[in-house]
Amino acid sequence: MNKLIILKGIVDESKRKITAIASDQNPDRDNDQIMLSAWDTTNFEKNPVILLNHDSRGLPIARATKVKKDFNTGQLLMDIEFPSVDTYALSDTVFRLVKNGFMSALSVGFLGKSWEDRTDKQGYKIGKKYTSVELYEVSLVTVPANAGALVIARDAGIISTKEFKVMKSFEGNIEIDLDSIVFPSKDDIGFEITPKELKNLVDNKIDEKLKKYGLKS
Repeated sequence: MNKLIILKGIVDESKRKITAIASDQNPDRDNDQIMLSAWDTTNFEKNPVILLNHDSRGLPIARATKVKKDFNTGQLLMDIEFPSVDTYALSDTVFRLVKNGFMSALSVGFLGKSWEDRTDKQGYKIGKKYTSVELYEVSLVTVPANAGALVIARDAGIISTKEFKVMKSFEGNIEIDLDSIVFPSKDDIGFEITPKELKNLVDNKIDEKLKKYGLKS
């Protein structure tokens, strides 16, 4: 199974590193919930590679240098480090896209081992509460809702036409149920937000990028 979360990370350009929230305890849109204590990252940390769009046939684009459970926030945190410049061209492309805000989603692949039913006040089952899951894969992903971002990045000179074609070729590897996207909670941002409102925020961010580079929407 995959869980998709909007990146709320910190980019350290000098170290080519992202500090990201890989998961939290908020229920997703299927009303499934993964408790922080449920995560088993042992096997992942033996080979902590970061893929692009779940493409296990290609080379990794980065690695996780640190995985931490923050029980104060209920978040699974991850430091993601990219190779030095010119080590791997695709990795350089992805890092520039992340740094400039054109890629902003992280997807974690996990195997659910044990869970309890989540019920509403009437006792009806509404989802699962995972009490044991194994993390087996992490990807930086381009999602369909942000498909236009690659075009903007190309036109703004952030990536070349060749890099644009390479990135577009990876889009077919995405196998994510968009209903599993985790939207920011009221605790994260201070107010409730609907999927439609979030889409409008994303669209506005893209418009801001267009204006920054003198482009039209």
